[in-house]
Amino acid sequence: RTPGEILHASETDPAEVARVAAAMTAGQAVRAELLSRTRHGEEFWTDIDIHPLHDDQGRLTGFVSVETDITERKAQAAALERLAREATEARSRLELAVEALPDGFAYFDAEDRLVLCNARYRAQYPKTGALMRPGARFEELVRAAARLGEAPVSPDRAESWVAARLARHREA
Repeated sequence: RTPGEILHASETDPAEVARVAAAMTAGQAVRAELLSRTRHGEEFWTDIDIHPLHDDQGRLTGFVSVETDITERKAQAAALERLAREATEARSRLELAVEALPDGFAYFDAEDRLVLCNARYRAQYPKTGALMRPGARFEELVRAAARLGEAPVSPDRAESWVAARLARHREA
């Protein structure tokens, strides 16, 4: 196909087609991703890499293009984008639901890192509430509570209290 046929058959954004056409008019190399249709009307994506050809006197004589079908890659990228958007929306709904709970709530993952907690939970621990961010380890929070005087224990008994608190936390 000629470059004109490639560009005129494209369903791609007209601005992208104009960018490719302008580069070709200027005799410059250009690369783009173009959405096209087969003669049967099926859409497909092409990564097109166009390079000018010159004769011995440096005159532009034509173009050579390498086209790669990237339809599957584009479909996978769109699916990943959709899944990421759905995950973000689900996370937002979960955070809203947790925040609406009447009691303090905290969720730690299998590695004992804080995934999320609500404001009521942080309010129960005014001295360490600011440390309660996603990724904070449960043990770090317990040790901070003992160090900052938020734990119901004297400083000389802090380490045994931390050990007991961690043991209770690990019980099923």
